[in-house]
Amino acid sequence: MRMLNTSSLFIIIRRCFKLMSALQAAPFASLLAFAVLLSTSCNQTQPDATSKLSTAEQHCYVATFQQDTALMNLNFNGTKINGKMRINYGDGKVYDGTILGEHKGKGDTLILAYDFKINNVDKWYRNPVAFLKRGDRLVLGIGQINVVWGTGAFDETVPIDYEHARFIFVPTDCKATTLK
Repeated sequence: MRMLNTSSLFIIIRRCFKLMSALQAAPFASLLAFAVLLSTSCNQTQPDATSKLSTAEQHCYVATFQQDTALMNLNFNGTKINGKMRINYGDGKVYDGTILGEHKGKGDTLILAYDFKINNVDKWYRNPVAFLKRGDRLVLGIGQINVVWGTGAFDETVPIDYEHARFIFVPTDCKATTLK
């Protein structure tokens, strides 16, 4: 039997609550819909966080803001996206991790998951990240994050702000952004 990660479970539960609120008049139907959704969701595959980046489809970026620097490598494989991102903050903190997700056809916006460690301490965090493509640049948006069961998700009622972004990623030579 395959175990679900907390992000998958959060998405499943959120879908079930939306479905159950739509079916409030029929409690048995709500329970049945929840069971069907849960059983079919267990068979979904998740992006592999350890997969190697293909240099053929790899795009590399760098961004700076005041004393902070960010490096990012993204691999596009159809609609699937994976990569690495490291943010070196001027105060000495280093956020280093993996970006995973899928382009869901929402134009020039990418909503992805960023799994990272801070200062290489053996504790993992996951936050959503949103990028807006402007020409050849990627703007890292700022959004309201709600945490449910230890996993963050953007608040769908609050728009993501790209106008006051700190990091605007510009393309760079992939040899210059060595991320392991």
